[in-house]
This record gives sequence, structure tokens and C-alpha cells, in this order.
Amino acid sequence: MSAGTGVARKLGILGTLYFVQGLPFGFTATALPTYLRDAEVSRTLIGLATVVALPWSLKIFWAPLVDRFGSPSFGRRRSWILPLQLGLGVVCGAAALTKPDEELALLLLATLLMNFFAATLDVAVDGLAVDILELHELGVGNIAQVVGFKIGMVTSGGLLLWASGTIGWEGLFFSMATLVGLSALVTLFYKERHHRNRQLPGSPLDHPKIGEVLSLLKRSLRKPGTGWLLLFIGTYKLGENMADTMFKPFLVDAGYQAPQIGLWIGTWGML
Repeated sequence: MSAGTGVARKLGILGTLYFVQGLPFGFTATALPTYLRDAEVSRTLIGLATVVALPWSLKIFWAPLVDRFGSPSFGRRRSWILPLQLGLGVVCGAAALTKPDEELALLLLATLLMNFFAATLDVAVDGLAVDILELHELGVGNIAQVVGFKIGMVTSGGLLLWASGTIGWEGLFFSMATLVGLSALVTLFYKERHHRNRQLPGSPLDHPKIGEVLSLLKRSLRKPGTGWLLLFIGTYKLGENMADTMFKPFLVDAGYQAPQIGLWIGTWGML
């Protein structure tokens, strides 16, 4: 296998996996507020429904478990990735059977689980990326990460929302489930090789003890300006996110249909 083919294969598997992670996120950001308002759910509940994206912020608490454990025989990362994909696909299919005007709690629970599976999948796929990419490949690997994720967002929050006028909301969820299932087949046939963890410049030893991790975090937090940096990272997009969440219900109230919102906001806007 030539070097170019090897890099293309790595980028292909990573792009596919990051694409899957973008599906729940795009649905939550664009399709869900539109879906709920179309079902005459109150704007207050729609605003509160953004809590279903919390797994993306809370994944740091279970990420060490995902990174530390895995089956060497099946594939350290693949032993997490494949079950998470299957779980995500099942939840997407189950969401198709819910009715937001009658079973809002079930729909929100399903969306929360989608984001949980996708956020945890992100941890495992990031680990896979570090395992298989050489140092000089990290840049193009990051391109596969960002572009794959954004295409997933465009697909669920844009193209499928646009198609919902024809296939219905049930078709949107079933399409997501099908795409996740296809990606699971890619993972099933992907042969993950055992990779000896590289020592990146300045990186700690592989699998440090929890005390070492906490000590490192403590030292980092004591550095001048760290508090201000964390405050900036935690708040600089608050206004945009609040406006963006309520913009879709506003468009529904203004008379725009879900397919229009999917095409203009979820597709062209994202691109």
C-alpha cells in the first residue's frame, strides 16, 4: 500500500466516523427546534430543550474511561466505536416512532441519548485519530474531523430537514438511522491495528494515574490568565447560541416551512 493510499484510507475512516457524530448535533441545532415549533410546542420549552446537548459538555467526566479501556483483540477503539454506533442507530429509529405533540418527553429523551452516544463516540474516534495518524498527518486529520462533522450537520439539520416535506419526520429519523448503520458496517470491516501510543512532544506517560492527571490540571489552573481564558471560552458564544436556538421557531412563526428552513438555514447557511 502506497503512502498516499494509506493516508486516504485513514482520512476516509475518520471522515466517516466524524460524519456520524455530526448527525445528532445538526438535528439538535436546526431540525429539533423547527420540529418542536411545527408541533406547536411552546417557545419556552423549546429553549429549555437545548439541555439535550449537555453530553457534549459533560463528556470530560467519562472520557478517561473510554480512553483507558477497550478490547485489544477486537480493537481498542473499535470496541467502543461499533457499540456506540449501533446504539445511536437504534435510538434514531426509535425516535421516528415518537410524536412530539403527545410524547415530547420521549422525543427529548431520545435526542439526549443520541447526543450521549455521539459525544462518547467523539472521545473514541479522537483516540483512534491519535493512534493512526503520524505527526505530519495531524493537519489533514483535523480537516477530516471538522469537514466530516460539518457535513453530518448539513445532512441532518439541512438536507434531511429539507426532505422532510416529502419523507416526513419519520423518514428523517429513519434516514439518520440508515446512515449510522452504513457507517457501522464500515467500522465492522475496518481492521484496527495495534498501535503503540506515541509520545508527542511534552505529553505525559501513557495511562497516567488519576492523581497525576489532577495534579497536572491543578498546575494548569494556577497559570496566570487561565481563569480569564476559561471564562472567555465558556461564555463567548452564549449570545449567538441563544439567538440561534430561537431563530428557527421564529421562522416557523413567521410562516416558513420546515423544508425551507432546512434548505436555507441548515444547508446554504451552514455551507
